[in-house]
Amino acid sequence: MIIHTKDIIDRGELKVINKKQNLNGILKVKDRIVLYLEKGIKNTKEIENELKLKGRTTRKALFDLENEKIVKRFRKEKMKRKLGESDSWKLIKKKNILKTVPKGKICIFYNTYHGNKTYKNHFIIIPKILLLNENHLSALGFFQAEGSKKRKSVEIVNSELQLINLFLNFLDHFGIKKENLRFRITLNKKILTKLKMKRKNLEEKSMIFWNNLVDNSKYKYKKINYAGSSIGNLRKETPKHGSLSIEYCNTKFRLFLKILLEYTKKNLVNKEDIVAYLRGFFAGEAYVGKKDREIQIASIDLEELNFVKKLLEKLDLPCSISKETSTSPPRIIITKLKSFLILEELDIFKFHHIKKRNLLIKMMNYKTLDENLRRKYNKKLNFLIQKRIST
Repeated sequence: MIIHTKDIIDRGELKVINKKQNLNGILKVKDRIVLYLEKGIKNTKEIENELKLKGRTTRKALFDLENEKIVKRFRKEKMKRKLGESDSWKLIKKKNILKTVPKGKICIFYNTYHGNKTYKNHFIIIPKILLLNENHLSALGFFQAEGSKKRKSVEIVNSELQLINLFLNFLDHFGIKKENLRFRITLNKKILTKLKMKRKNLEEKSMIFWNNLVDNSKYKYKKINYAGSSIGNLRKETPKHGSLSIEYCNTKFRLFLKILLEYTKKNLVNKEDIVAYLRGFFAGEAYVGKKDREIQIASIDLEELNFVKKLLEKLDLPCSISKETSTSPPRIIITKLKSFLILEELDIFKFHHIKKRNLLIKMMNYKTLDENLRRKYNKKLNFLIQKRIST
């Protein structure tokens, strides 16, 4: 799917800096200081006056840059911690700082107020033309199903490895790097009792597991959380490594993603695009049991359920919507072996190993299933089980 970013921006009333315009006015304070020090050695007062910064802001930024070993200080006053106005600063390590908007890109920016009449600038650089492939559409479907509804950040949480990588690659498509993300691990309280392991050891193993997966050893984790009750039985499919939450705090990107999602949904026409979107949505929202003969998709958003139902009907896949009850929200119900065969043929659970396995088991429970198909699905099932064991 090809989308012109201008169509998205016009709908969202976002502030934009176009090609070759200077970004100096919206850069972070530390980046502005680094660019200024490229001209030569400057003292603290000169930096404040030239960049029109407050003394406290300047000193904090310089102190951070000194700790990062990007600048070196030459003291003229005998002070250990405070930064004197006459202290001089020299750039000793260059940084790759974007000075102008690159060709074929658009810069979206905004300001946040932080009290004492101070503002922080934030911006993102995105392509003028978005080429959304199947994986990108699946990531949008997944975000629609599992994404946080916060207005100030983009956040998803899941324990399935393929879905985590799917969303990380989607963010990377927009130039959002891992160092700008926050990661949080959530573990089930019952895991400690089942594994008979100390909390510290469990947390260390979980950190190592997710670090290896997302190559995130040098980036920041929030505090590790525990969810659920420590009493009761633990489901067999509860992951020992917990779930990983990915958060990107950027108000404008959250707004941009919301508008992009709405625009994409209105333009889902081709069968390939519809299937790609549903792969992500089903991976996040669908419930697939082993023994029952239905697949359920529950949501409090009836409008969203009706939209998904129309997409399924375009794929000639019959389904129905059950009404809300006192104990459960409205839900899409998919039944019959014929429908399950269509879902398997479309590889609708491509990004969720457990749901893919459960769908195969569900179909093989039907005595009317063709023997050739039964042998074929049995091979697939054994392959999935072996793959799961190896990981």
